Amino acid sequence: MKNLLHSYISEEDIAVFISFIHMAFKSGNKIYPGQFLLEQFYAFSGNSSEKKEETGASLFKFIHKIQEAVRIENNVLFFYRPHTAQHSYLKFDLLNDSAEEISVSEYLEGKDRYILGNTDALSPLQIDLTPSHLYPPSIDNSKDIGKGLNVLMGHIEENLRHGSGKFKTLLFDFLKTRKINDRSILLNGVIINNSGLFLEKMDGLLSILQEKKPDTQFESVRETMTEYGFEAGWGNNTGTIIK
Repeated sequence: MKNLLHSYISEEDIAVFISFIHMAFKSGNKIYPGQFLLEQFYAFSGNSSEKKEETGASLFKFIHKIQEAVRIENNVLFFYRPHTAQHSYLKFDLLNDSAEEISVSEYLEGKDRYILGNTDALSPLQIDLTPSHLYPPSIDNSKDIGKGLNVLMGHIEENLRHGSGKFKTLLFDFLKTRKINDRSILLNGVIINNSGLFLEKMDGLLSILQEKKPDTQFESVRETMTEYGFEAGWGNNTGTIIK
């Protein structure tokens, strides 16, 4: 078994680390949060958190990044997190003072043994899902379905008219990139090439469309929309397009 201590702690600090671990976990199974273990280390080394530079740099760095430590029989298991979203699990053998990497499953099994005792005598957890099957979820107040979209569209329109320039720019960038097979379905980026022009063209087109009946088909206004820089993806009749 390869001793991984040298991968985490410098040679001159290993002896100090081994002495500290034997002191901290000298009797019985126990579990320590990382902060408590760090305070134990300060007391052991005679340093405070303000004087951590007096401690071996590699040793302090290693212990500082231990999130949790569990003693199970002759082993101490470490949950070690060197960086955000990075972690590893180590097992330190108190009999031969060596460490090896273990899986998260082995680490969690060790915690279970500490908390629950002998896992051989335990039955696996069983979850009864029958109540969920007997009473499936139902939809209430179906008449309200879809109102959230109306609220959202109202919010977008309000910000478009009176909101910040950043919102208008973001909306314009979103609309001009909607494509199918590399063909724009909402805006003609050649005719409408900035957010200010988009609002101007939109107001002009709306004033024309609002004179049409709501059920006027898109084909009847296609030419007008194209002249203003708007493509076919807005709807199949003027009522939908305006909305």
